[in-house]
Amino acid sequence: MTERQSLPVTPAIASAMNTNVAPTPPSSFEGLWEKAVADYFQQTGRNFNRDQIAQFASCRSVDDVIQILQTQSKGLEAFRKKGKDIRDVLKPVVRLVQLFNDTAAAVAAGVCDSMD
Repeated sequence: MTERQSLPVTPAIASAMNTNVAPTPPSSFEGLWEKAVADYFQQTGRNFNRDQIAQFASCRSVDDVIQILQTQSKGLEAFRKKGKDIRDVLKPVVRLVQLFNDTAAAVAAGVCDSMD
C-alpha cells in the first residue's frame, strides 16, 4: 500500500475545500503605489491617477493604448535625461568641493601635529 503525500493547503485550496485558513497578509504594494503617486505629484505637480485615467478613457483600440504608452515612455526618457544632465553639471562642482574639503582637512591635521 502506498502512502499519500499531503500538499500544503493554500488559501485558494482552503477556500475550495471550505476549510478555515488564516488569510495571507496584505501586500504592501498599495502603500508603495500611494507613495510613488505622491512623489510623482511632488516632482511634477500632476495628479498621476487622474491624468492617466483620463488618457486611457478615450482609447478605442489597442493601438490607442500603445500610442499613449509610447508617448509616456518618451516623456520618461526625457525626464531621466534631464536628471542625467543635471548630475553631469553637478559632478565637477562636487568634486571641487571634495578637493577643497580634503585640502582643508590636510592643513588642519598639519596644524594640529605642529602644535603637539
